[in-house]
Amino acid sequence: MISGYVSNGVYFKAIDIFWRMRDSGVQPDIISFASVLSACSQLTALEQGREIHSYISNHKLESSEVIMGALLDMYAKCGAVEEARHVFYRLPVRDVVSCMKGAISKDILLMRHFNLFIHNHNCSNHNCSN
Repeated sequence: MISGYVSNGVYFKAIDIFWRMRDSGVQPDIISFASVLSACSQLTALEQGREIHSYISNHKLESSEVIMGALLDMYAKCGAVEEARHVFYRLPVRDVVSCMKGAISKDILLMRHFNLFIHNHNCSNHNCSN
């Protein structure tokens, strides 16, 4: 149900359903965690993501590659560089995708400067600098 809401862009409802599940004693599965963390990513809802991470830690679910990958993605998209790095180093398996997310989240500011450089370079090639 949570993944359905996320797939349709109904992120707030997905997060609400997750908390209702938790409050009613239903243990979310891996897909539910990945989906709700994706909703947090889309909304850049860092505090919600941190609460969910705490829940994951308290229930000893940090051995799941899927959950940890979703956490890394959420922290990176929310701009929480230190938390993303911490999750990256705790990943059970570091594949190419997680390495790229870890590298990107390591220095988001560097990526912004790079994009600015590319934009300025393209403008100077097309005589944009009036």
